[in-house]
Amino acid sequence: VCAMAASSGDPVAREILLRAGHELARTGVGAATALELGPRAAIARTGGVFSEPAVREAFECEVSRLMPGAQTVEPRLPGSLGAALLALAEVGVQADGPVIDQMDRTWCTSPA
Repeated sequence: VCAMAASSGDPVAREILLRAGHELARTGVGAATALELGPRAAIARTGGVFSEPAVREAFECEVSRLMPGAQTVEPRLPGSLGAALLALAEVGVQADGPVIDQMDRTWCTSPA
């Protein structure tokens, strides 16, 4: 609803979308900082909200402002596989590069 209103020229709706992008950027940069990923961190644009151009642009601008060396990227794997990686870590399974590579190669080819 907000995106439709913004695309129709509603300035309040547009401001809501811009603020959402800024807040998501602050969250992403905060997480990258807490995880000590360094100033060249890759911060993924995850979720359907990034299909809205105003949110995506505000996010990218704010990430650049807060962490100039960082880059914004599309996620390599879908959120469901991110959850699977977290579950593996919770039971002590280290999901390293080869495991992630295998997930990346096979996740979309599995039967539904």
